[in-house]
Amino acid sequence: MMRSVFDRAMAFLCALAAGWGAFAGDADGKGDLLDRLVAHPPLAGVALSMDGHYVSAFVAHGEDQRLVVARVDSLVQDEIHPHGGPEAAVARTDLGLDREDVRWMAWVGGGRLLLAGKEYGLRVYDAHTASLSDLIDLEDPEGEALLPSLLTPLPDDPRHALLQWSDAEKPSYPAVYRLNVVTGAARKVTGAWQPVVRWWASPEGEVALGEAYVGREHRLYGRSSEPDGAVSGWRLLRKGDVFDDPAFVPLTVEAGGATVTMLSGHAGDTRTLWRVSARTGEPLLQLASHERYDIAAAISDPVSDLVVGATLDEDGPRDILWQEDIAALNERIAKALGVDRVRLVTASRDGMRWLVRVPAPDTWPAYYIFDRDGDRLLRLSQPAVYAKAGTRSVWIPLKSRRSARRGDLMHGLLSLPREGPTGRGVILIHGGPVSRVRLGYQPLVTWLTANGYAVLQPNFRGSSGFGDAWRRAGYGEWGGRMQKDIAVAARWMIAEGHVKSGLLCAMGGSYGGYAALMAVIRQERFFECAVSLNGVTSISGLIAYLETQRFHALSVPRIRGRLNPWKMAWRSPLHRAKDIERPVLLLHATQDANVPFAHSRQLADTLAKLKKPHEFIALQGAEHVLRKPSYRRTYYEAAVRFLDRHIGPARFGGRVNGRDGPTS
Repeated sequence: MMRSVFDRAMAFLCALAAGWGAFAGDADGKGDLLDRLVAHPPLAGVALSMDGHYVSAFVAHGEDQRLVVARVDSLVQDEIHPHGGPEAAVARTDLGLDREDVRWMAWVGGGRLLLAGKEYGLRVYDAHTASLSDLIDLEDPEGEALLPSLLTPLPDDPRHALLQWSDAEKPSYPAVYRLNVVTGAARKVTGAWQPVVRWWASPEGEVALGEAYVGREHRLYGRSSEPDGAVSGWRLLRKGDVFDDPAFVPLTVEAGGATVTMLSGHAGDTRTLWRVSARTGEPLLQLASHERYDIAAAISDPVSDLVVGATLDEDGPRDILWQEDIAALNERIAKALGVDRVRLVTASRDGMRWLVRVPAPDTWPAYYIFDRDGDRLLRLSQPAVYAKAGTRSVWIPLKSRRSARRGDLMHGLLSLPREGPTGRGVILIHGGPVSRVRLGYQPLVTWLTANGYAVLQPNFRGSSGFGDAWRRAGYGEWGGRMQKDIAVAARWMIAEGHVKSGLLCAMGGSYGGYAALMAVIRQERFFECAVSLNGVTSISGLIAYLETQRFHALSVPRIRGRLNPWKMAWRSPLHRAKDIERPVLLLHATQDANVPFAHSRQLADTLAKLKKPHEFIALQGAEHVLRKPSYRRTYYEAAVRFLDRHIGPARFGGRVNGRDGPTS
């Protein structure tokens, strides 16, 4: 059976385009490049029900993303009516919810989709009856309660799921509840236990681990048993300083509850995947490791609930599968689709249907369902490619021999205009800063390269994914070593001939916006301009804001380091506004909850008083992440217009190095 599906898959897939195009919202080929790049992906948040009969997804719908559920069996009609038409229409239900309405969703037993939202507690959608109903109201008018989160859908019990939310007796700490997903009745199975803020449970519903933060100390607690085996409470298994000690990050509790998979750096510099005893906290077996890159995640078999692989944070995510049958299935599906790799997202509990994601470098991922019983691959979406960024991985020598990782090399992603060099470019600085850039589709980079700009995205010191030493080298280094790495990136771009001196701009969002602004203050010899989206402009102002939040001890020390107030001011664009001589573009979301709108508003006011060259755009109603196409369009258009004016065609009469201006 397996052999036949892969022998005829490519021909069969061509016949499946019509019916699922309606579900996926594939582009119709109209509109300009910018319309396509700022649009929502055709599908997002795709999930397969535990019984394999239904698939849910957020479907692009103009400015919104609508939650839709479809019956997988309706795809069989595509084989009967390969050319579409009314007979081939996919049976689907629009739940009347936008993505902004849904905080998380998960399939539980009996074809039920559990939904947690911002305006309500929990809802449930019964796919068999196509009905959406309120399940439980957990609204907290004082804002002290912890919002519900799913611990396990209890796959062997279709009427229940295990969740955690605030204990009424200790609202700041969660209890664990067994929730009836039909009636909404909830029974407390584990009460709040200070200082635990996150519980971990096995697929069967055994609460096996508690996770806590006390100041900057991370703690893990396990069950404490009496000699007769009775559970008497919780005991400390591990503790460590979040910033100084090796991390122990829980990922999953495996079937049976005796073992936990964790990411840990205790055995070396990079984070590796371990199987750990849930009773003692002792590492039992190293499952996956890499000498250069961190392991990012564990891959669980949705049928056995055991960990069968790991995701490696290489240039881009790469799956390592050690269970032979799953690895073979992965390889065969990739071969049938004619691609290098696919990702098996999840499966029905009987293993007969698999949800497959196919990542692509120049467009959104495609989705398929592999149906073992029907011996077919069913397409959910196949986004089109409108432009290619030509991105590749590079290693950049650092000038300093004291760099913290890999001697003197810094990783980055280089994207070049498809039509050839123009001499102009952008250093695009990622946010976080404890984050990283990976190979994969980035519409903004595609837009910049389509308009003739070479783009370099450096994984500067402080970035994640390259081991603990590289990440910790950025602690307390806002405006310091991390900023020096931006200058190194600029120097490399010029030396390698990708840009010409005087035709380079710094650009970024959040921390990246901060670093872009500091680039025209401290490294103005390399940069002609800066673009900041939701950028931090005052380190002390950010710290004061973060200190109003509950877990500020997990973020503030990483920013402040050993900086005194004078040094924080010296490394803040707001306090160095008089030193800004290059033009800057500031954009900021008015509803930004990560970096308050006041950061850019105050800098813009100060620059105006000092008569410094600048532009300021307030993104009314937007949040830190630009979730709507209209916000992204404003950002993309304004950025390229600004770049063109200062390092592009508008500055040089419409042509740069013999090349025409931007495309549309």
